[in-house]
Amino acid sequence: MLRSNVETNRDGCKIAQLADTAIRDFIERLGSHEPAPGGGAAAGVALALGAAMIQMAGGYSIGKKRYADVQEDLVAIVARCEVIATRGVALAAEDATAYAGFATAMKLPRKSPEEKAARSAALAEAARAATVVPLELAELCAEVVALGEQTCCIGNPNLVGDAAGGGSLARGALRICQLNIAANVGMIVDDAFVQDTESRLAAAAKSLCQADITVDRHL
Repeated sequence: MLRSNVETNRDGCKIAQLADTAIRDFIERLGSHEPAPGGGAAAGVALALGAAMIQMAGGYSIGKKRYADVQEDLVAIVARCEVIATRGVALAAEDATAYAGFATAMKLPRKSPEEKAARSAALAEAARAATVVPLELAELCAEVVALGEQTCCIGNPNLVGDAAGGGSLARGALRICQLNIAANVGMIVDDAFVQDTESRLAAAAKSLCQADITVDRHL
């Protein structure tokens, strides 16, 4: 779990002591020589952070008379971002587990023809499992980009940096997902699964341009 110790400053505001939290521990593990967590886990955390930024930006406008006409939309955005942030952290852990399974398959013996066949089958299955997570992540990233754009359009204009920035974080996470899926699909023997994966990924990737447009509009 990503959490932080909190202290209160002289104005009574709670501030996170990030240097002393599980966030630091995750960063240290990510930068270690261990195979997991890796890029997929980082993408999950980036997605969660991006969704949380948009959740915060949208939440500031809830209950304000100025935004009365879009209250339902803002409430829906905030609720959905909270769900996505939670799922992003869960997917970060699932990606690490999936990669561990792939690493185990890589270590299988391959001296005899039988061993080679068994290893190839195990790698194909592990690659498939390792593709499911980044594909879900990619689709959630595309959704976060759209939620960020919507929040910029209807929410507090003073918080467009958070709303657009959240979408930009999701954009980076989506690019990681593209790379991870590209590394896996060549080992998967299920052609129908590969075709479906590539089609869904291409649809999600359409959000990449939108993320940049949203940011550029406010620069």
